[in-house]
Amino acid sequence: MKIKKIFIILFITVFSTLISLSNLNAASATISVSANKNQVIVGDSVTVTVKISSSDILGSWKWTIDYDSSKLKLTSGETTVGDPGDGNIKSKSYTYTFKALASGTTNIGVRNVDVLNWSEQTLSVSKGSKSIKIITKSDYQNSLSKDNDLASISVEGFKLEPEFNKNTTEYKVEASANTNEIKLTARASDSRADVSGAGTFNVTEGENKFILSVTAQNGSVKKYTVIVNVIDPNPINVKIDDKDYVVVKREANLKAPEAFEKAEVVINDQTVPGFYNKINDWTIVGLKDNEGIIDLFIYDKEKNSYKKYTEVILEQVKLYPLEMDKEIENMQKSNTIINNTNFESLKITDSLFSIIHARNLDTGLDDYYLYDSVTNTLVTYTDEFVKPYKDKIIEYKKLIMLLIGETIVVVLLLIGILINKLVKNKKKKNELKEENTQKDEQIVEENIEKDEIIEEVKEETEIKKKRKKKE
Repeated sequence: MKIKKIFIILFITVFSTLISLSNLNAASATISVSANKNQVIVGDSVTVTVKISSSDILGSWKWTIDYDSSKLKLTSGETTVGDPGDGNIKSKSYTYTFKALASGTTNIGVRNVDVLNWSEQTLSVSKGSKSIKIITKSDYQNSLSKDNDLASISVEGFKLEPEFNKNTTEYKVEASANTNEIKLTARASDSRADVSGAGTFNVTEGENKFILSVTAQNGSVKKYTVIVNVIDPNPINVKIDDKDYVVVKREANLKAPEAFEKAEVVINDQTVPGFYNKINDWTIVGLKDNEGIIDLFIYDKEKNSYKKYTEVILEQVKLYPLEMDKEIENMQKSNTIINNTNFESLKITDSLFSIIHARNLDTGLDDYYLYDSVTNTLVTYTDEFVKPYKDKIIEYKKLIMLLIGETIVVVLLLIGILINKLVKNKKKKNELKEENTQKDEQIVEENIEKDEIIEEVKEETEIKKKRKKKE
């Protein structure tokens, strides 16, 4: 009987607990806070997501976003959320954007929370928050690793010279003549640094240069050079414009341009791979410079000369640039860049058009072309293209001559008017001078007459005085 009572009490307790837990689960909600970054630099922005969720259908909810305004400024998102729900959702997310104002650690959360389910029952809410660390730009830079050293370099199957040292940035490897490819590996001393330039590569006779770049977490870059020298017992050395090259002897390292077929080329009594184009009667071979860069060159067997092969495709027309050997009146020699290739050209100053000389690689014909730098198009050149310019220049010359003639006439008229005015002024001056001279002579004569009259009066007076004395 006693055992039975104990069993009943346990049953009731367990049952009540289960009901309480069930009611608790059904009547709760969670508000979580997350961010797209845990650390932000002063002046930068951080995006925060606040999500409300419940196992029950949400009825309505509200909250106020809670943050330290001395460290963060809300730039996007409503400070207070009030949502009535639609009777069909159990979760919803809200996005906020904050701008970091001052360094330090701050929390973002919610306050004044009130959540109801669709039956208008108040739900207990579990509130989360997100801690954000704010640092200055200088602090951020100082926190980044400056380590841009390598921990190791290896060329599989070959010995590195000198022995690896993180402070030594150039190494050499001697490879046998039958070496076709090498596998270059490198490992950074700091796992946060990035290494580029490693991998498996084809190699040719002579020096093959490979650059390994190590970028530290703070962005600083350090470069290591590995030179793999594939032994060539009889190299074919070429000098072009004071630059040293070696002829490439392995076909695998060469790629034929379109419309060229494989060919064997004899240079210095050695057979090397090359390509031949029947239309242009051109043979091209590969030359490698001291940097390990391979380019194709047109080989002239008769002259034993080389000229770099270049093709420019415009509107599906493949062109090879030629020297400008033509002169056109009123056009100046210049240089025009088309698809990163330089063409000697003729053009009028400040014109958008230029005339180039090139070979059409599809036809093998040399011709002149009018190139439009705006539309990057060209057409075959004829003199009719520059006729309007010539006509304009002739018109300008006529206009200039007319203006010069009119100017001369005007100048002559002005000179004539000036001379006439000078003559009139001189004549008037002479007349005035003559008139003044006559007046002066008249005054002199009058003065003489006056003097004579005075003398006569004096004489008469003297005579009268003498007579009077006698009497």
